[in-house]
Amino acid sequence: MVHKGWPRLSSALAVLAVLASSSTFAVVVLPPPASATVPGQPGVPQPGTPIFTEDFSNESAADAPIRIGSYTGSPGSVYVPGPGGSRADSETYTADPVWSPGAGQCNGWIMRETSPLPPNGGSPPVTNNDNCARNAAWDRLRDMARDMGLFQGQSAEEAASNQVLTEYTNGTTAQLPGYLLETNNNSIPAVGGHFYEVSAIFAERNCTVPGAQRARLRFELLLNGVPTVLAENLSPCTDPGAVIVNNTWIAKLQSTALQLSVADTPTLGLRLYNATATGTGNDVRSTFRRSWT
Repeated sequence: MVHKGWPRLSSALAVLAVLASSSTFAVVVLPPPASATVPGQPGVPQPGTPIFTEDFSNESAADAPIRIGSYTGSPGSVYVPGPGGSRADSETYTADPVWSPGAGQCNGWIMRETSPLPPNGGSPPVTNNDNCARNAAWDRLRDMARDMGLFQGQSAEEAASNQVLTEYTNGTTAQLPGYLLETNNNSIPAVGGHFYEVSAIFAERNCTVPGAQRARLRFELLLNGVPTVLAENLSPCTDPGAVIVNNTWIAKLQSTALQLSVADTPTLGLRLYNATATGTGNDVRSTFRRSWT
């Protein structure tokens, strides 16, 4: 989430992501209130106000997983969790080719517990189901999508339809580092002088497997198209707030807050990067939220 408020320090983040042989990504963005935030107590920071959210639920992946480049977020401006709403203002997304469907790594698919294997064909062409069936990867991704829903307080029924973005790095060749997700429009309105931050819920497996590498996630805020790194080298495996759900490490990863110049009239976007260059381990699933403070 990205939260917006009066200029102040803040330690809360609104982006959620999951790292584990796959990733569930949910981006959250909320519009600024009329007076930025409600009156509070002097010297006491208030919670940030989310201004944009994406839970990847605007389009259903029940019958088939969705390519990240083909998905469009909800057109609404009011966040409604679950199918039918995400407060994403019709945002669309891209990812580096090596983190997208067609690279044979089982990356870049929006899916849920009941989603079938990715179909062959399409553009770029998918063969061998994008290697998602190799080593039972898709079954693990299904479990992780459900576990991420449980982590967020969903019931078992709700968690079965929780949708995530996969980053499984499951090919037969080494996975290169790169961007897992980037907003296309980068038109989220911001206010000069205010603090902005990003948070995401990630799930990761293989945290204790000998020789398996961990994801190293980096959050970048795009200020008028120019990237600024807010956090890097993040992983649920090492996050002190991580919770283990059915052998999946899940954590809400947070960035520091960035104060914009008072003279700025900015618009914002977001990028998510994984710096780990290996296909051994490095398996994540994410639900991402962005917040302004």
